[in-house]
Amino acid sequence: MKKASIFFIAVVLFADFCAAQYPSNVNMIDVRSTELTTFTGNLSTGIKVEDLSWAENSSVACFPGTQNLKFNGNHVFHAFQIPSYSVVTITLTPSDKNANFSLYGYQVATTNYAVVPNLSSCTSCEADYKWDYPKKGETQDHTRSITFNSTTNSYNIFIGVSAADGLTKGEYTLSIDLYTESLSAPTDLAPLNISNIKITKG
Repeated sequence: MKKASIFFIAVVLFADFCAAQYPSNVNMIDVRSTELTTFTGNLSTGIKVEDLSWAENSSVACFPGTQNLKFNGNHVFHAFQIPSYSVVTITLTPSDKNANFSLYGYQVATTNYAVVPNLSSCTSCEADYKWDYPKKGETQDHTRSITFNSTTNSYNIFIGVSAADGLTKGEYTLSIDLYTESLSAPTDLAPLNISNIKITKG
């Protein structure tokens, strides 16, 4: 019983240590596979990010400098971890359909807790914002969406919710859809029926 208690305390302390690695202005989200996770936030809890040069850095490549005005409102940060062999889609839905919100996110190693603008490189970075021009065969509404995937490694995913028009307030909902592939062998397969077959030449 004593050993079990010590083990439990060690697990709790380790979890607290991991959570402590993230900056205090990052909202940690508990995301679980096969479940749609939602988080409601408001731009009023964010900060302005005046330096957006990280986004067009070739080691990040999130969005070009010509789109910086789409991210001149407050930025609210969120984070979660994606397991190996997973695909996750993050969808941003502003409460006000007329609000010009923007969304970005980046994927880094599980030992990396860098928050923009202090981001020098990442595995991948995605962004979605209001189009300047219509795209043939596609339509866009007030929602924004980005997708990440992993293969053999887990990753930290950082999400930034922002807006154009210098917006500093406005409620929104993040919907996070995570799918993790099961690598375990199926247990309900019938045994193979193997027969010897005599093959005759010709």
